[in-house]
Amino acid sequence: MSIVTDKSLPFLVAISKYPKIGPQRFKQLITHFKEAELIWQANLSNLKNAGLSKNIAEDFILKRKQINPEQEIENLKKEQIKVITIESENYPEMLKSINNPPFLLFYKGTLKKLSRSLAIVGTRAMSAYGKQATYNIATELSNNGLTIVSGLALGIDTIAHKSALEANGKTIAVLGSGINKENIYPQANQNLTEQIINSGGAIISEHPPGTEALHFHFPMRNRIVSGLSLGTLVIESKEKGGSLITAEYALEQNRKLFAVPGNIYKQNYVGTNNLIKTGQAKLVTNAENILKELKIEKTPNGSTRKIINPKTEEEKIILKHLNFEPININKLTKLTNLGFSKISSTLTMMELNGWIKNMGNMNYALILDKE
Repeated sequence: MSIVTDKSLPFLVAISKYPKIGPQRFKQLITHFKEAELIWQANLSNLKNAGLSKNIAEDFILKRKQINPEQEIENLKKEQIKVITIESENYPEMLKSINNPPFLLFYKGTLKKLSRSLAIVGTRAMSAYGKQATYNIATELSNNGLTIVSGLALGIDTIAHKSALEANGKTIAVLGSGINKENIYPQANQNLTEQIINSGGAIISEHPPGTEALHFHFPMRNRIVSGLSLGTLVIESKEKGGSLITAEYALEQNRKLFAVPGNIYKQNYVGTNNLIKTGQAKLVTNAENILKELKIEKTPNGSTRKIINPKTEEEKIILKHLNFEPININKLTKLTNLGFSKISSTLTMMELNGWIKNMGNMNYALILDKE
């Protein structure tokens, strides 16, 4: 008999509000009591018989007095937050198969069946190189129909989400907090979450609304990022960090692991280079490497790798100094001797043609190959 019914859902959500009952204890209680309402009403003796320690059982009994199950459902409706259980039809199949999957998932947006998705993760303190690599690869993967999964963090995660959206693709953000507006983390990406939802993607979390972003939530969050995906791509990571935790989960879950190589003299690439050096991750330099490894055929017009064909002398001169590493407009002005006004207008036309991209602060980089 399924534990999930309209009657049981308020109690399941209410139980999730108690932070010391994680996925394993949730499963333990459900196996013992069979019905969510019985868990909610259980006395100290029954909770101990179900495997909870005396301290946790006493604390749970105390804390649940402050929680109204029906009110929790009303709160979800007000925030337009949906909730599914591992028994739900639209619970992601790939996530079901991991060790310790979340029993409940809270989400906003559209959580359709995920069959082709890839996680992209990396450092918050990204370099221009990491930003450009993320943009190029995420854009091409999106153009080829893959959903981009990441963690909404500043840096590489944010660029991965934004690149998917710019390519009119789908992206999913997995949070280490509640997904109600007040608790979205980081708050700087509040608008980005709205764009993700409005574009047909989703923001999801195993944590109920009202949960703050605590540091120990993020390592656990990372198992969901990798668990939703066919593989994980690590772009720019130091020797230790959250990205490498996601990489470990990907390997544990028997998913593909990819990494973009970086400068051997920079600390920001020690982690990614080590993944490649030890053979744990496959070295990739473009989206095609990933598609080939995943045995996914490129869709018609799926690649952004068209060829630039300059028409004016100014474009030809500027292109000599442009590559996939961003360069500032002031430096271009000095290198070309064309003058700031001419450089600026030509770069604008080149960007409109889809050849280059302003990576921020007037730093420009190619997004297509030269002829």
